[in-house]
Amino acid sequence: MKTQQFGDIRKMRNDEGAGFGPSYISDPKGPGFLFWVEDCFQPTVWFVRAESFEEAHEHAEAVLCEIDHEVEAEASRLGNDWDAIEDLSYRNGCTYAADGRIRYSETLRGVELGR
Repeated sequence: MKTQQFGDIRKMRNDEGAGFGPSYISDPKGPGFLFWVEDCFQPTVWFVRAESFEEAHEHAEAVLCEIDHEVEAEASRLGNDWDAIEDLSYRNGCTYAADGRIRYSETLRGVELGR
């Protein structure tokens, strides 16, 4: 039988500055999720436990997605017009992440593992 290897699986890195520390990933209460950045050649697949997909996605976004400094600079000129900032982010493949930064997230993919 021939198998393909698409990447290795690792425990999600911590980002304590964004509130994602060791207890967040090692908490066995929630289901498991896998995340990867699709536009990488043989991407690493990251494992995280969380209460919900949304919570796991927030963590993956903060840790794996790069800050888009160009879009952030444009957004700062828009002031507090949140609708315009979200529209600008969306048009550039970004999201206004939970940590308050604009991150390039268009290629972030994730799945929930079966229970």
